[in-house]
Amino acid sequence: MNGRFLCRPQSGVDRTATELGLKLAAELGPSTFRVLVPAAKANSKLVVDHPLYKFSRPAGRFLGSGYIWEQIALPLATRGSWLLSCCNMGPVAKKNQLVIIHDAQVREFPKSYSWSFRTAYRLLQPLLARRAKILVTVSTHSKRMLRKYRIVGASDVSVVPNGCDHIDELTPDMDYLSKVGLKDRKYFLCLAGAGEHKNLNLAIEAFSKVKDYSVSLAIAGGGLSRSQLNHCASFKGRIKVLGRVTDEELVALYEKCTCFVFPSKTEGFGLPPLEAMRRGAIVVCSRGGALPETCGAGAIYVDSLDPEKWADTLMLLLEDASIRDAQTTLGFKNSERFKWDESARKICNLVEERIK
Repeated sequence: MNGRFLCRPQSGVDRTATELGLKLAAELGPSTFRVLVPAAKANSKLVVDHPLYKFSRPAGRFLGSGYIWEQIALPLATRGSWLLSCCNMGPVAKKNQLVIIHDAQVREFPKSYSWSFRTAYRLLQPLLARRAKILVTVSTHSKRMLRKYRIVGASDVSVVPNGCDHIDELTPDMDYLSKVGLKDRKYFLCLAGAGEHKNLNLAIEAFSKVKDYSVSLAIAGGGLSRSQLNHCASFKGRIKVLGRVTDEELVALYEKCTCFVFPSKTEGFGLPPLEAMRRGAIVVCSRGGALPETCGAGAIYVDSLDPEKWADTLMLLLEDASIRDAQTTLGFKNSERFKWDESARKICNLVEERIK
């Protein structure tokens, strides 16, 4: 496995790599499965604390931990083996490779990403897609977008959805709610960064129209811009910017929120709404990207450009307990469609079929 992702704070695509890695490691064992990490970071706290650390092996001592390591050290270290790259990128020189490209958001919403990030993806991803023997994405929507932007060309792309049942194993940190002033307060939860496609400004605008001043908006996740932070501060404590949270803190937030708000303009899959459903939260989301495909009947849908409608929906959920009870049941039932065991089994089958 391409273990470059162990060297950074976990993102959504890194969650996919982690959960698939754990399932494959349990199935194949350490003699067959290993995670290659940049030697320069092999003993860093992020790597050592990662659940896949015991399967890790250092590689590429003098090549850093970024794109150069991935493009040069990784194919050299995996000669004679298959490589699994789960996080959108991998070494172009490696043919015996299964690559998961999650979405085409760099093309759809380029302003959400830095110039260097966009450039690397535009140059390397199409080459990678042409060279790797197995291409995977996480939704039929992403498959359409990858073809639309000619990232995958005419190559065959298999759809292997993510799981969401990792959230079952976590114990909520209820003390965290007290620390941030949410223990005895109603709140809407939003998990978003500053990227244009995450549409955080709409969530804030919709909340400004909610006239029940006993309810808060809690925003978890990093990357908010200075203007967004200043705007949130103008609400005099009603909006709580929590920054990055641990998995256990996030589970507590899911379980006690009035509803989970997810107004993204596009998503390649949409893992956070499924996590929220699985922990009993009501999900209000847009129809952006793959969200209708993954959230199914488990979510309440609102137009991503209509803050008035979002505000009306939030107020309705505050007032009508019957809607909340019914939607919680539908949400959990929908989340049952996505299990990591099934995702890992499909990945193994794809490699086995290709080897045969």
